[in-house]
Amino acid sequence: MGNSSSSEEQQVPSKLPDLGDNVLSWKKHSAYVTLVEKIREKSPAVRKLNDSQIGALFLCRQAADEACSDAVFDRRKFAETCLTIAQAESSSRNLPHENHATAVGIYQQTKTFGQRDIKGHWKETLSKETRLHIKESTGRIYRIMNNEQKDWRDKDIVDVCYRIQVCEKENKGIYSDKDRIEVSRTIAGAFYPDQPSMKSRTYPEPTR
Repeated sequence: MGNSSSSEEQQVPSKLPDLGDNVLSWKKHSAYVTLVEKIREKSPAVRKLNDSQIGALFLCRQAADEACSDAVFDRRKFAETCLTIAQAESSSRNLPHENHATAVGIYQQTKTFGQRDIKGHWKETLSKETRLHIKESTGRIYRIMNNEQKDWRDKDIVDVCYRIQVCEKENKGIYSDKDRIEVSRTIAGAFYPDQPSMKSRTYPEPTR
């Protein structure tokens, strides 16, 4: 089982306004403003992020929550996974420009991300728009995790992120950065303080 949550984690109100798709919309809502003040005070790693980066991670967390609507006990672990990928792949920015591998979006998904069937055949290619849509791209990650690595809940977060993104082996370390893990745990822990974190060799102790 993953790490237990800390009793010191800040719990946010059970009902929060929908943030839409604007990375700065959180600044219009007092509950989010208060939350950001608290997590910045708590975490040196969070303090390194600007308002847009924090907002983008809030959008990922919101999308992860919706993706887990039928599996509420997955919410913290899945949110931590998404937040770690977003930080590692795009520095928490929904990048619109394709690179040499056609990757775009906050998770840097390619045209063929998750599109192989059980026989290894390509099913379809994903549009740029669907890869830039945070809710759709987050839901896609959750479906892949449950279809292709059903044991993800009990695995180390670095291994889970690597298996989802299928990056070059020498780049696997981008998911083990301690600051990224701290940010993911701090944000997800604020929303789901009673749920366990993902396992992490890099950050074995619960966030305090």
